[in-house]
Amino acid sequence: MVCKRISPYFLLLFIYLMKVAAGLMETPVIGILSQETYSVRDYLNEGYDSFIAASYVKFVESAGGRVIPIWIGQNDTYYKTVVNKTNGSSTK
Repeated sequence: MVCKRISPYFLLLFIYLMKVAAGLMETPVIGILSQETYSVRDYLNEGYDSFIAASYVKFVESAGGRVIPIWIGQNDTYYKTVVNKTNGSSTK
């Protein structure tokens, strides 16, 4: 029986996936406040009243974070709930 050598990259991937499955890999959760559409209304479809620029999301994700959108025009309970689920928030 021939035993093939296991790639070190496979082992690293396996360890990473096991940590993620076990919940040991904690990534920051960042809230990004949406903006009103008055400045970009010409570019959006009807029915939208707020947006989050993709560059804001990509910036947080490039640093290893996860993004939670914080929508405008909600009640106080919504904002308290969302902010309590984040590790930080950004208004830009």
